[in-house]
Amino acid sequence: MTYEDGSTFSSTMLMSGQFDWTAEFDMGIFSREYSTPNSGTHTVQVNSISNCNNSYDTPYIRLEQKTWYGWSDQGTKEFSCGGGTLRWSGMESDTYRWFLGIDGTSSGSDYGRYTSGTTYYP
Repeated sequence: MTYEDGSTFSSTMLMSGQFDWTAEFDMGIFSREYSTPNSGTHTVQVNSISNCNNSYDTPYIRLEQKTWYGWSDQGTKEFSCGGGTLRWSGMESDTYRWFLGIDGTSSGSDYGRYTSGTTYYP
């Protein structure tokens, strides 16, 4: 999918309970929505982020759960520009998405950062 600012997020469902994804963005981007048939742990594995400097930038993932009034923050986890594996345990069966953001400097381009990874859900 392409967002209004031109950032792109694409995903490929490998099998039930997981999907591979790629993202081109500057300061942040939302994943696609996904529904979980079971309660349990959500894991977002993020590969290295291009044009990200650990001296200035702090990447993070915020997991969000869909509610009748919008989206509810289920917690934010930081990791290094080299990538990371983030886990949220005890999540109920529902619809979710996550936001990948950078606290720090702009890459200097609307789509100056690239990363990929895999999302696992119950």
